[in-house]
Amino acid sequence: SYEGSIELAAADDGIVIVNDVPVESYLKRVVPSEMPASFAVEALKVQAVCARSYAYKHLENGAYSEYGAHVDDSTMYQVYNNTSEQSSSNEAIQNTRGQILTYNGEVVQTYYYSTSCGVTTDVGIWGSDSSSYPYFVSRFVSRSQKELDLTDEAAFEAFITSKDENDYDAGYALYRWELQADITALSNSFNAKLYEKYLSAPSKILTQQADGSFQSQKITDIGTITSVTVNERAAGGAVKSVTVCGSAATVRIDSESCMTDAEMTTNTGTTKMASLPSTFCIFKPVYEKGSLSGYRIIGGGYGHGIGMSQNAVNEMVKDAMNYQQILQFFYPGTAIEQK
Repeated sequence: SYEGSIELAAADDGIVIVNDVPVESYLKRVVPSEMPASFAVEALKVQAVCARSYAYKHLENGAYSEYGAHVDDSTMYQVYNNTSEQSSSNEAIQNTRGQILTYNGEVVQTYYYSTSCGVTTDVGIWGSDSSSYPYFVSRFVSRSQKELDLTDEAAFEAFITSKDENDYDAGYALYRWELQADITALSNSFNAKLYEKYLSAPSKILTQQADGSFQSQKITDIGTITSVTVNERAAGGAVKSVTVCGSAATVRIDSESCMTDAEMTTNTGTTKMASLPSTFCIFKPVYEKGSLSGYRIIGGGYGHGIGMSQNAVNEMVKDAMNYQQILQFFYPGTAIEQK
């Protein structure tokens, strides 16, 4: 069921359906769709302020203005109406009614994700200037203090192949994960997603030319993978650029990658996902009789790693942190204002 009104309009390729709903009512379906309603109310308050801020930012942006809308109902923006209202999330929404996060008076687009690997990254992973977004910083999501440069390959490998029980996300399934894919399966999975990835971000998918340079051009298949090399890591160690060499072509991916959908071992069992849970990972070649037979991919976290880790929030609340303190932890320098 949907609150508010439903508007339908004819378009060239079908019918556009727009749900016109007040922001506070919208949040009643977003918050429990994005964060488990079983989490503490104080944790749900964090989600409510983030979801409200995110919505208000897109009220300003008008991404779907040609349809008379602002956002869609998917993970492209925020999941809406995937589950019904819940008393706990409604309480959190009511207790933070109208509260949004701002920085120097501007509404913050409060990015969030499921699980951290013990560290966050900044918008540099998307090619943006991190100095323009000082409230998105790389920091350890942990009770322990650490001094590590995770842009260094060796330092990041040591970090991601170990666990720290002081990390707030340490008890969750995708805090650490690992998979091993044979080269045929890895190549098939990569090639199946490559063209779609190119269409979504052509400037980020570059094909090597005869002279060694890389240019954006249509690419659908690189053949059998012969090597995977991380070129650059963003703050916190997330892969910012990777080169994948194949028997037919070589591509450089300057964005979140599209590697494989093989079954993986997690912190708590096994699972299979359509793509890697995050880019906080390393690629270790596996050889048989001197020939490359596959890759062991070791990583951690679930999501882009910018801003707030939802699972970490629930653990912070157990440590007696309130929602204002948690918001300051993940979005330093911001202020809570009444809209």
